[in-house]
Amino acid sequence: MGFTFKASTYDNREEADMDAPREFKPLEPGWHKAYIKDVSAKEWDDGGLSLQLTWEIHSEGNSGRLHWQTMGVVHKDTKRELKARYMLADVCNAIGHVDELSWDKDTPPMELIGKGCEIELIILAANPPQYPKAKNWMVGARVPMPEARAATGAIEVPKSATFDDDDIPF
Repeated sequence: MGFTFKASTYDNREEADMDAPREFKPLEPGWHKAYIKDVSAKEWDDGGLSLQLTWEIHSEGNSGRLHWQTMGVVHKDTKRELKARYMLADVCNAIGHVDELSWDKDTPPMELIGKGCEIELIILAANPPQYPKAKNWMVGARVPMPEARAATGAIEVPKSATFDDDDIPF
């Protein structure tokens, strides 16, 4: 089997066009179906540890777009650390991951890859010089709602697994 290739007919773009950075507008705010495409971890010089999830969006009109969310699960600012841990708990609950997560900078939790849920994105305004353009930020994760129940508005609330102290006989 032969293969013929003629470079002059393959790509007519100017060299300058190929080097120009492509710009993407932020995704619309709201809930998007997404799957975890990649996971990485990083240890910072100050002893912090962050987990970055790469989400592949599969909502209508945005299929294939990526969103990166970094969570500083060990951070010198306790408020940021707490927010990151709550977000990670929300993500694990939404994707159905109930096992304990343990990782370090060299071995991120690869068992999260391929699992999906719905993520809520907002748009953060530009904040020069660090963020010169508007960008998306993830603020929530939930179990995907089936379209039939979402269309009718009938949402089945799961029974709580918790109980209050009135249910315990003394």
